[in-house]
Amino acid sequence: MSAVVSYPYAGVRSRTIAAVVATVAAVALPQILHVAGTVTGAGPAFAAMWLPMFLPVMLVGLLAGPLVAALVGAVAPLLSLALTGMPALGMVPFVMVELVVAGVVAGLVSGRLHLAPGTVLTVFSAPVALLVARYAVALFTGGLAGAGPAWWAQVSAGLPGILLQVVVIALTLRVINRR
Repeated sequence: MSAVVSYPYAGVRSRTIAAVVATVAAVALPQILHVAGTVTGAGPAFAAMWLPMFLPVMLVGLLAGPLVAALVGAVAPLLSLALTGMPALGMVPFVMVELVVAGVVAGLVSGRLHLAPGTVLTVFSAPVALLVARYAVALFTGGLAGAGPAWWAQVSAGLPGILLQVVVIALTLRVINRR
């Protein structure tokens, strides 16, 4: 196990900046991918399969802690709805639950295990966080009986995004560790 460390962005100023950057990214990334989906003819499913709102929320959880991630996860969908009309109003509560749970789990796993950013376990805490978040929403929407099939449908639809997150988070944490 790695040496005991705190979150890289532990100061109030650093956490505030990280929260603002993550919130902006969580609003902007889906828009960029929606444009890409339109240009390529892939449609709206193109953006959805990459899970663009999750990446900044989980990164901020890993770097600034679970409370900052929870804040970003709760605010980003509301801000995105206000600015872009997406996600659809009926989906906002589900997206908020997923983002908050994913960010908090990523931050808790990283912090509770005292993992240095960039370690293998830290990098894989993000997809674990996403799987837990997807299960929480499946429980929320389908109850215990429907959670298994609903969970698998959500996970399989987002596999490209989960894989992308592992790579992007690993590269991002590696760059941060070199500073």
